[in-house]
Amino acid sequence: MRKFLSVTPLILLAYLPAPLSQAEELTLKWDKVFATGSAPENVYFRARYLDKAGKSHELQVWRQADLHLRRKTDDSLDLYLDKDASGNYNYRLVDYSRKLVINTDSTNLIRMGILTDWFRLAHVLNSPRGNYTITPRQNTQDGPNGSCAWYQLEMASPDSPSRICWSDQWGLPLAIQARTDDGEWKTKFTIEEIRTFQPAPGTFDVSGNGFVQIDAKLDEAID
Repeated sequence: MRKFLSVTPLILLAYLPAPLSQAEELTLKWDKVFATGSAPENVYFRARYLDKAGKSHELQVWRQADLHLRRKTDDSLDLYLDKDASGNYNYRLVDYSRKLVINTDSTNLIRMGILTDWFRLAHVLNSPRGNYTITPRQNTQDGPNGSCAWYQLEMASPDSPSRICWSDQWGLPLAIQARTDDGEWKTKFTIEEIRTFQPAPGTFDVSGNGFVQIDAKLDEAID
């Protein structure tokens, strides 16, 4: 049994965002441009995004203030975050194809070198690494999901610049574009549906009856 538990952090690493290097403290400029204070507490959205190979995926997110979050990718993965009384987040990952439910928390993720970031998971944008500049591109753009303002984000890292159409109304980017090698701008993320919702019983309950439960605690893995 101990041998099985010792590999569970490696299983978890395959499904979580890659660890970020130690970033400099974000400036007020970032907080002002990508503000979330006026967004509703309870938001649901459905989006399409392209992975690094150019394959399209569907992402559905249910966000209840900063207390609960559910991110469903296609029909294969569900990631749940739940804030406990101490302010830490418990993480539950459901892998439908492998019939696994992996349980851990933010403390153990940090100890494994994975920097958890609520903003990144709940509001889509990745916090910049090191220095960055944000440049307004044009005035607001209106669409079926509301209006958003375009900004160009340039970072000191080798990452390509991004153009982000940010909605203060929802605290989310309604679209994100990346520059291709030939200099063209290609949409890599777009929200297709967005609305408020009232959390119902079961909204943030894991649906993994009969699945193998894995408790990926670092203490148990190295005990």
